[in-house]
Amino acid sequence: FNVRENETQKESILDIKAETEQGELLDLEIHLLYDADFIHRNIYYHGGMITQALESGEEYVKIKKTISIFIVDFCL
Repeated sequence: FNVRENETQKESILDIKAETEQGELLDLEIHLLYDADFIHRNIYYHGGMITQALESGEEYVKIKKTISIFIVDFCL
């Protein structure tokens, strides 16, 4: 779960969220049915991972690499 920090933000639920030994953040999403919001929702999810990849006060060069992998049963 990516929990919202205030009431105006959306929450998101990732299927699998992990961190590699190298510190890369992974989001693995599995979707069997297409819906019109698929691409926009997953861009939002990925953006949330990026914002969580940097602690307050850290330099931007320290942002962790983020990777999203989609397994789908439909054509994009």
